[in-house]
Amino acid sequence: MARSPALRSLAPVQPVAQRVIDATTAEIVDAVLARLPDVLVEFLAGEIKPPPEYLTRAECAELLRISVAQLDILSSRDVDPLPYQLVGDSRRFWRADVRAWVTRQKAKA
Repeated sequence: MARSPALRSLAPVQPVAQRVIDATTAEIVDAVLARLPDVLVEFLAGEIKPPPEYLTRAECAELLRISVAQLDILSSRDVDPLPYQLVGDSRRFWRADVRAWVTRQKAKA
């Protein structure tokens, strides 16, 4: 069976053992592989939960890698503020809204 031109242009993938990796990458790979069986067991047991759809101010700031004070400024500005909903006196940020807002900011840049 003939390979398509697109497939012929792909370089063959080297087995992991033949790839050249630095010491830091090797440590990360070893750590991930060592933890993988435990993670799979936790996942299959239902112990690993998906991230919450609503984020607190601190969680949203951590997701965006900014301070909570900067988050407050972004969510209070007049033009295209970071959307949130009030739950009692607390701001909650919907994860999908935060992602959409970030996408809009990138498009403006």
